[in-house]
Amino acid sequence: TYLEEFKNREGLYDLAIRSSALNEDGVNDSLAGHYESILGLMSFEEILSGIKRVILSQDKVADETQSNNKMGVVIQEFIRADYSGVIFSSNPLTFSKNESIIGFTDGCGEKLVSGEEEGTDVLITICDKELSLPNQQAIPFGEQELFELCRRVKELEARLGYPLDVEWTIRNGIISYIQCRPLASITRIEPMTVPVKAEELAALPKQL
Repeated sequence: TYLEEFKNREGLYDLAIRSSALNEDGVNDSLAGHYESILGLMSFEEILSGIKRVILSQDKVADETQSNNKMGVVIQEFIRADYSGVIFSSNPLTFSKNESIIGFTDGCGEKLVSGEEEGTDVLITICDKELSLPNQQAIPFGEQELFELCRRVKELEARLGYPLDVEWTIRNGIISYIQCRPLASITRIEPMTVPVKAEELAALPKQL
């Protein structure tokens, strides 16, 4: 099995045991942070226990949402990051593809993703593939890392064909991408055609 590698080695493992569920990572839903995540050093027995805890946490969410669900369990290396956060490849407020929003905090980003902690939000604008910070915010981990993060996620958005919500970390200047899901606040919107007269264009919401 996939767990034999852990079983046959001695010592502790620095891991993140997390969920990846249909109602958490789907095009129409985003329940990031609702299921339990197990982080840190653990033995083989604790890995097995952590997997069970993650699976059982879906029972509580099912009771709250009354939804049927399928869940996978992901075991990742736990990166003890200098900074962590989430990037929205397109702006979920204006729906603009020419804007990305990055939220970050120092250290591990689990509390930020679950909504327990407020981070720092940065707006990035894209014009002719050139990136800029219109608000001239000070970035503690460097502007170039920020732009590289945005550029790669925008490339992935173009390849997949829909906007993304991506979790990331930076440690010693190295960017790691932890999880990627559709940006449901945009992807859940049903496509439609709305007839509009030319003289009414100025009154339309910016999103349209």
